[in-house]
Amino acid sequence: MPKYKTHLSFGFLTFFIVFFILNFINISNNYIFLYLGACLLGSLFPDIDTKSMIQKFFYFFLFFVVIWAIFIKNWQIAAFIGLLALIPMIVNHRKLTHRIWFVIIVPFFIPIIVYHYNKNMLYPAFFSYVFFVCGAVSHIWLDFGIKRSFRRK
Repeated sequence: MPKYKTHLSFGFLTFFIVFFILNFINISNNYIFLYLGACLLGSLFPDIDTKSMIQKFFYFFLFFVVIWAIFIKNWQIAAFIGLLALIPMIVNHRKLTHRIWFVIIVPFFIPIIVYHYNKNMLYPAFFSYVFFVCGAVSHIWLDFGIKRSFRRK
């Protein structure tokens, strides 16, 4: 089972591969560090269901989002974040959070929320989502794919 440093390293490699591919459609270089951060977070995201570095970061981030939602009196976001915070507590390791459909659907709400509040940030939010998902898929491939790739037949 790869550790977080392996997932981060592979997430870094994934970032460069995806960035190289997306450069053919002229992706903006202005947000390169945002995209790198999204890819690295994605490469750790599937392990939010265990006591890990990403789970600590996840709850730390959600805490500030809830404080912000309360400050602006947006109870829908506060309620949604509360539900999102329950996911790591109710799932078993390598079940729900290690499914491709989960890492595609759950983060998709972030670009939608960003677009709702700032329409000018649609493209950076969408490409951050793409990098996040690619990083998460690299995590899942490391956890499941390498074992299957090198298994004796």
